[in-house]
Amino acid sequence: MKPLHTVLALATAILWGIAFVVSKASLADFTPTQLAGLRFAFAALPALGMAPPKIPVLRLVLVSFFLFGLQFELQFIGIKLGMPAGLTAFMIQSQSLFTVALAALWLKERPTMRQTIALGLGLFGLVLIALQLGPGATGLGFVLVLTAALSFALGNLLLKTSGATDMVALIAWTSALLPLPALVLSYFLDSGRSGLMAMLHAPLQAYAGPAYLGLVATSFGYAVWAHLLKTYSSAAVAPYALLAPCVGLIGSMIAFGERLEPLEFAGIAAIFAGLALSLTPARKPAAP
Repeated sequence: MKPLHTVLALATAILWGIAFVVSKASLADFTPTQLAGLRFAFAALPALGMAPPKIPVLRLVLVSFFLFGLQFELQFIGIKLGMPAGLTAFMIQSQSLFTVALAALWLKERPTMRQTIALGLGLFGLVLIALQLGPGATGLGFVLVLTAALSFALGNLLLKTSGATDMVALIAWTSALLPLPALVLSYFLDSGRSGLMAMLHAPLQAYAGPAYLGLVATSFGYAVWAHLLKTYSSAAVAPYALLAPCVGLIGSMIAFGERLEPLEFAGIAAIFAGLALSLTPARKPAAP
């Protein structure tokens, strides 16, 4: 990858890691469905000045549903059910494994040996972290977040094969499809009209969280991620996302008092080793 694209991939992973901390904090003021709707209301703002992307409507709907709607609804419910922010960050990044595996089956993309080892190291590190954080998770929350990761991976491949060229417009318009359905769903799940009124009367500062999730983590982060997926193979891009749970763990430690244990440190070391391997240029064979 080009140096600028490497920096953008790292920045996206960091912003996504922070988003897990912001999500947990925001769920103190909003229900999971309300938070999802508000996130994409903010992310949809750029669509006000953009034409829709030139892709089939069905593809636009599918990308919106799997990459955003289903993923974040399940993720937020999982956190609400007791999944720690750090463990959620870990589980969501299992999308890297799902993305590479599905790309190999669907798109016939074969990862290089270096990329396979790098991804394996990263996933091994995530397993070590999960073993340490496991007791804090609930069974249902675990399943919901793992399903969210699979939805993320499906969204990645739908995005990659969408044929869209303007990724900012694509992210804005896939976001714009979600606030109204989320509002309707919230009416039925969150105490009807009283639940919606509670959302509208939340303190103004409470909306800073959804604004970050929508404008920074979604509008910027996913536009960059989509561009990278369109430019490089899934196996080349996916390992960078493994940095996000490290940031999520550290952020959770600072914000919520979570403490890193020896297995967590070992897991983070393995993730960074995999990331370093994926960043190291392959040696060119010597000229005869």
